[in-house]
Amino acid sequence: MYAVRCADRGLAAASLRGHLAAIGAAHRLAGVALDLRHLRLIMVLESIARDKGTRPRQKAAAAGPDVIRLMLASRPSPATPLGARDRALLLVGFGAALRRSELAGLALGDVTPVPGRGLRVLVRRSKTDQRGAGQEVAVWANPKETGFCPLAALEA
Repeated sequence: MYAVRCADRGLAAASLRGHLAAIGAAHRLAGVALDLRHLRLIMVLESIARDKGTRPRQKAAAAGPDVIRLMLASRPSPATPLGARDRALLLVGFGAALRRSELAGLALGDVTPVPGRGLRVLVRRSKTDQRGAGQEVAVWANPKETGFCPLAALEA
């Protein structure tokens, strides 16, 4: 019933399998028996996969320079603290090609200005680095276009 209800809500077959794996793990930790290979459950999952298909949905394209410029234009003025912070976050994130979680995980000490060159960004943990080995990423300055320069935005 749970699997059918989730499928009716629009959950993809692969996501539903992830939910069931989590439910199975919770049952094992609680010492309660649950057979995820029960014939009825397998038949229901196969039916959902046939009905919905298994092809993944198309991911949204990454934001390019034009989209970033539109995002910057919609933010408060860079003369305000909020506008300066938003501009720095957007430009550093774009320049370093960071995921949202990587950008949110940055501390001010993780971003080091390299005068005249750009920035050095330490990404401590990412989707592909779950153990936190860390990676430094170079972000080049854009002195020809100071309104679109990560170094200038960070300094502001």
